Amino acid sequence: RFYPQGLSEKRMDEIDKMCRINPEDFPEEDRFFTALANVIKKYSFSGVTIEKIADEMNLAKSSLYSHFENKNKLITEQIRRELFLMQTIVLENCAEGKNFSEYLYIKIRSEFEYFMMRPSIIPICGWLLMSDEENPFFVEDCEDVKKIFNRKVQEKNGPDLGIPLSNELIEFWIAALPVALITQGQAHGLKRDDFGKALRII
Repeated sequence: RFYPQGLSEKRMDEIDKMCRINPEDFPEEDRFFTALANVIKKYSFSGVTIEKIADEMNLAKSSLYSHFENKNKLITEQIRRELFLMQTIVLENCAEGKNFSEYLYIKIRSEFEYFMMRPSIIPICGWLLMSDEENPFFVEDCEDVKKIFNRKVQEKNGPDLGIPLSNELIEFWIAALPVALITQGQAHGLKRDDFGKALRII
């Protein structure tokens, strides 16, 4: 079994620096994403329509539909592209993990850094979660990430955290924590340093 191991402040500083995203190397947010996030902010989840998204982008509704079969297709394809970018960043960073605890911290920190660069994706994913029970926008787990995880955690013999947890549940927990932290932190006015302290405690 693999057990959690303590990480020194120095090592966490190194990981934080490694996971930080340089804005100059990060692709600019898609205009559609920005428009959709603004529509959600203005009209809440229930007020999202193609017409309002098109108005926000100063485009005709027909020009949006010309590229997608329907509204859900339009939105899910955009999110798939974004989440694939996030998974690529996470995969590259996770390769630097020297043990299970480093893997966990790198993955959480990498996802946090991505969402801080793309805060608009959080309400958009929330809107889709509420409107589609099957969550079709999620990209299938990267096979390379799975290989790394299974190499760190033997199959059917997960990390000993003191309670029985499946690998799937641990992966869900890792993915959910940065989102929950950012949404709650923004609601309570946390600064970036506060987020960093919280991530280290987690």
